[in-house]
Amino acid sequence: MEENFEYPEYKEELDRALSLFYEGKVDEAISEIENIMQEYGENLDLAIWKSYMLASSGRTDEAYNYLKTLEEDLGSHSEYWTQRGYTLLFAGNLMDAIGEFKKALEIDEKSYHASIGYAYSFYQLGVMGLVEKSELNECLRILQEREKEGWDTGELSTLMGLLYNLLEEKKEALNKLKEGFLKGTKEALSSIVQISSDLGDFKTIDELLAEGYDYLTLERTLWEHLRDPENALKLILRHLSTEYSDDSAVMGINISFETQNYDASEKILQKYLEKHPDDTLAKRLLGEAKAYLNKYEESLKILKEIEEQYQNDSTYKNVLGFVYYNTGKKDLALKCFKESTELDSKNASAWTNLGIFYYEEGEFEKAKECLEKAIEIAPDIISAKYYLALIYKELGDTEKYEKIIDELGIFGQILDAGNL
Repeated sequence: MEENFEYPEYKEELDRALSLFYEGKVDEAISEIENIMQEYGENLDLAIWKSYMLASSGRTDEAYNYLKTLEEDLGSHSEYWTQRGYTLLFAGNLMDAIGEFKKALEIDEKSYHASIGYAYSFYQLGVMGLVEKSELNECLRILQEREKEGWDTGELSTLMGLLYNLLEEKKEALNKLKEGFLKGTKEALSSIVQISSDLGDFKTIDELLAEGYDYLTLERTLWEHLRDPENALKLILRHLSTEYSDDSAVMGINISFETQNYDASEKILQKYLEKHPDDTLAKRLLGEAKAYLNKYEESLKILKEIEEQYQNDSTYKNVLGFVYYNTGKKDLALKCFKESTELDSKNASAWTNLGIFYYEEGEFEKAKECLEKAIEIAPDIISAKYYLALIYKELGDTEKYEKIIDELGIFGQILDAGNL
């Protein structure tokens, strides 16, 4: 369905404002809107654009308060209350947003945008378990009415699918989510993969493949467009279980290491090495993944096989030292940590491990020096800060201890309470 729309007489000026906004020049865009208002009046169309620009740039309170000043003039319009609802949605105020969308629907019960906002607000509350099934069913009924009236958007289908999922109607959810994705709402793919994985049934993915998509495109959509590593890895693992792809495997290795999902790293690397058994980098990464999964003996066996090739690799030495330490070979661990920092003086992880080693041995001054070096290189490295806080406490340096506790936030509070 398409809404009837006539271009306003200030179309050129509005296009200029929108261009500024999409370039990230929010204040300039709002100033342009206000200039248009001075010439043509403060109408509903311009008020919505101004409030949208404010809200989407994080100034939700300012946007909402601005809209409230227009209630007397614009309060008879469904779109006015709809925009107030969306402004509250930007602010995360779901309950009040529902009230605004409800007012919009009282004025125009067939309003598409108010229906979407109203149902989406209830969906978000449903995710948190704060609404009854009857309320979710009522939202579905409203969306089904919009569908019957001719609205045929990916947004509508996807939202219906999400509601069906909350209602545990998985088949209906997957069907609507697939419709939404095929109509252009890429976000539907995350829920498709999540539900399919939970059910252990990837029939819907097979249907998308039959529509002309390929695994790699879907995987890239999840990772590069949606930044959804969890479901990207689930789809990659499914893909590799049915057919092998170097591109998918490499993507999966990169994603899993970036997100520290070493269980997925191990599985994907094993698949990769079946096809490339002589790839020493893949072997090193597999050894690293196993180390972080506490499979130290398996890790050590792999890492020792490639020791000659990686004698001058700082990361390899650091991981090998970590494995030696956890298999009780402290002398070898110390040697590797030192070699790692010598090979790369900017390896914050190696400095951290060396500092932890000295801390565990009671050599607090040496430990402090290493951990401070690690933090100098990587200021956000939590493990180094944690152990450095312990050292400052041991050394009685209250001022530095309290400073790190503040920097650690919740971790610092737990540490200070003696629960770590």
